[in-house]
Amino acid sequence: MRRIMNREENLARISVVLVQPEDCQNIGSVCRAAKTMGIGRLKIVGRSEFDEARVRQLSVHAFDLFEKKMLFKTLDDALGSSSLSIAFTRRIGKFRKGLPLSPSGLAEMVRSFPHGDIDLVFGRESDGLTDDEVCSCNMACAIETSSAFPSLNLSQAVQIAAYSLFTGLDDYADDSLLQAKRAAVRKKVDDAVCDACALLGDMRYFKESSDEEANFKVFLRDSLLRGAFSEWEIGRIGRFFRKVHDISKYKGEGFESRKG
Repeated sequence: MRRIMNREENLARISVVLVQPEDCQNIGSVCRAAKTMGIGRLKIVGRSEFDEARVRQLSVHAFDLFEKKMLFKTLDDALGSSSLSIAFTRRIGKFRKGLPLSPSGLAEMVRSFPHGDIDLVFGRESDGLTDDEVCSCNMACAIETSSAFPSLNLSQAVQIAAYSLFTGLDDYADDSLLQAKRAAVRKKVDDAVCDACALLGDMRYFKESSDEEANFKVFLRDSLLRGAFSEWEIGRIGRFFRKVHDISKYKGEGFESRKG
């Protein structure tokens, strides 16, 4: 049976995540930009004190979004309850996720992703997200701008992303085989990846004194989250790594002598 996915339920899965925002007026502008496009969740990382008068000045009738905000000490904490995170960055570097999405590709990504929550992650007004913060996210999105003046205001970037989703997520029939399952949250995937890498490490899979294990963790985590695996599927993958580990150790202790 075909199920009609509507714009409102898709936008309800979206959170705007601000990492160490510097200006309370910008926070107010972000609230307004998000709410005008139907996004009603705000997460703030690394800041707990605010000049609410400055926030209210530019949020106008979107101040309720600020009042419902969720505060986190670290970005990893903020992403723990979502199933997919997208970093907004215009720089290319070691952890910049290869070829980034364009804003027009955001809606298609949400359409293709099952019913897990999605975080849109924006950096500081002065210098954006660090390489490590981009690395903490599963995908990247870049907003193309003029080389003569490439810098966007924080709220402008949020407005462009939110508008792209609002216009791209009109009602559509969902024929996906994934529609009945919910993607595992980030925390579950992180735990499974750490367990898998510990097992691989015990099998001496990684080279010593190299970044191989750290890079593999990021690769495996991003692959599992982008693939929208359910918690049951994540558990089954974990059991696969455990079984490979046990067989490897069993053989190492004399598999032939234990036959029969």
